[in-house]
Amino acid sequence: MSDVLEPLRHHAYALGDDDVLGREASQQLAKLPQLQLVGELWCELRTYGFAWWAPELLRTWWPAAQRMKWLAQRSDIRQRITSQLTGLPPNAARKRSPTFQAELIDAVVDEGDVSAAGFEGAFDPFDMVVYGPVGDVWRAFRSALPVEQGGTDLERLTAWLLRALLSDRAQKHEQLKRRPILSPWDLRTAIDGEVWHTRMPLEIRVAIDDGRFRQEKLRPGRPFGARHDLAIAVPEQIAAHVPLIDLIGVLERAEQAMGFEPVAQQELLPIGSLASPHTTRRTTVEPGSRPPGSAPAARTTPAAAPPSATPGREQSDTRELESWPSGSSHWDEQVA
Repeated sequence: MSDVLEPLRHHAYALGDDDVLGREASQQLAKLPQLQLVGELWCELRTYGFAWWAPELLRTWWPAAQRMKWLAQRSDIRQRITSQLTGLPPNAARKRSPTFQAELIDAVVDEGDVSAAGFEGAFDPFDMVVYGPVGDVWRAFRSALPVEQGGTDLERLTAWLLRALLSDRAQKHEQLKRRPILSPWDLRTAIDGEVWHTRMPLEIRVAIDDGRFRQEKLRPGRPFGARHDLAIAVPEQIAAHVPLIDLIGVLERAEQAMGFEPVAQQELLPIGSLASPHTTRRTTVEPGSRPPGSAPAARTTPAAAPPSATPGREQSDTRELESWPSGSSHWDEQVA
């Protein structure tokens, strides 16, 4: 089984200027919710400093040569990155091949002139998911994610991801609208019922019952569904009370909705296999290692038009969902 999505390839590359290619990339990003979600996730991960997503690891998983190959048709982006990292003047940088550019970038990083964080920051995650294998990026995240650990940062990331999966717009690019990856029903039913009722606080479950009974009285013909549950039990509360390991079903449902190959159990890495949980940035990696969960061999992509299909998920009023506070008092306004 292979991922539904393939990296963008410009078929009129020789005829297109930078603006034309940029518009095609923007159209691809706007058309496919999967690209938006994974690009946003990559951006969000950069704000934490997790040892399991450290720049040193990412450079080993996706080295300069591979990234520049992904961007082979985007001379403008490669020129910007090369000039930014190496100081090579724009015209000279643009005329060099992806291989030459990658070797020059590796040289300045290996010699300590540019940090791994500087290297990573030069690449826009949205360019990476448009032109690279977005499914491999998702599987690397899934495989590296320490689901048996806790902590405030991991809780914040989990809440962010749950909200992003339900959202009808890209949080990092607000002008981009999309069909939500998951509907409230998808997310709620992906959490085991026993886990939900034993982990969610009593006051939240009571508030949900109160809301259901109140709506049944005031609007008996209007169903009280999963979106109403999640308007009270918001993502931040779910992340705070449900262990991440019990939310794996949500991640599996999301990757199915996005058309990605599932992450096999043997690809899930044991805790500490990537880096010490106490390490923030300094991470030792083995040369030539590849992203966890990715295919052993480099992917080759035929020059075929990218598919335009988006995941067929139930449309939900997510903006209403995101604006509701985490309490039952809001029901006075909603059912009046």
